[in-house]
Amino acid sequence: MTRIFLLIILTSSALTATARNFADQLDSRANVTVTQPASLRARLASSRIATEAETGSGETISAPASSSTSTTAGGYRVQVFSDNNPRTAKREAQSKAAALSETFPQWATYLTFDSPYWRLRVGDFRTYEDATQAVVELKNAFPAWRRELRVVRDRIKVTD
Repeated sequence: MTRIFLLIILTSSALTATARNFADQLDSRANVTVTQPASLRARLASSRIATEAETGSGETISAPASSSTSTTAGGYRVQVFSDNNPRTAKREAQSKAAALSETFPQWATYLTFDSPYWRLRVGDFRTYEDATQAVVELKNAFPAWRRELRVVRDRIKVTD
């Protein structure tokens, strides 16, 4: 048992050292080229899938960014949808996101998958009151969704 444990430790140390050497070589080079197939590039561009670093979530689909620079800050969003049904949740969230973008183009939509939940949130509101007002507007526009609408704290994009 001790021999196996020692072998595992030595192997992991060797792999870590190899990874460090690779990283050092990579840092010392001026140019790094990433090659990807054109089909992958087109697929990524059409689905607008990106990782949202400020929330730490997995897959995120959001509205296109504006031309001004943005930073992140603490704020509020309105959660419109949250479900963990593997067969229907993604499709339902995407259809609600499309309806929201059409009705309220001024608010960005954020569709995230944080296993096992698909969540749809809307807006970048700095104050709780602004988010609450958005909930009222959403309830008037989409009365069938009123049970799911709630204000949540989140990292928001603040445009300068």
